Amino acid sequence: MNDPQSGQTPETQPASPGGPAEPSKEIAKGLADQPLPPREQLIGKLTAMRQEITIQLSLIKATTKLMQEKPQMAEGILATIVEQTLKIGAAVKTFSSEFARVLKTGRPDRTSE
Repeated sequence: MNDPQSGQTPETQPASPGGPAEPSKEIAKGLADQPLPPREQLIGKLTAMRQEITIQLSLIKATTKLMQEKPQMAEGILATIVEQTLKIGAAVKTFSSEFARVLKTGRPDRTSE
């Protein structure tokens, strides 16, 4: 029902204290339960991949600096650098697979590159 004085419809009227939740909040809650469209899925996965790569590159930077300051630790530090590069490769591979799946590009996964 419309409130002629305020011009508000039931969708825009604030909820009464102790009353039911506002319809707009119920709608928003329902939307949160729905799967994201492909574009938003890819944006989320790209963001996650970028964060993962940034973390691993920060670790590589820190370990190379440590290696410069303490060359006697080089062997252990090199193992850490190798581990981080493998994690970066895995993050890119995971994103690439999801990208191909969501966009249905049909391109084969190139794991040997």
